[in-house]
Amino acid sequence: HCTLDTLPIQQQEDFLTMMLRGNLFGQATNFAALGLDESGNKVLLQYYHPNKPTYKEFHNAVEDFINTVDYWQGQIKSHPAAL
Repeated sequence: HCTLDTLPIQQQEDFLTMMLRGNLFGQATNFAALGLDESGNKVLLQYYHPNKPTYKEFHNAVEDFINTVDYWQGQIKSHPAAL
């Protein structure tokens, strides 16, 4: 799991909608899940690998997770409310 950044304050509904679309079918999250922390202020990304992976599967899953973290951190920083 990873804490990505603070949830944008302005146009928050737009960003939350973008998060929901990102979670839809795992297309923009590589089957990780976007969510919020207990306070609702931080955006989280969490991934669970259901099987005991081989080394190659584990390596690929970690690489995909890091790429997804980078993508969503960029989305938060480029969101109109963050500018």
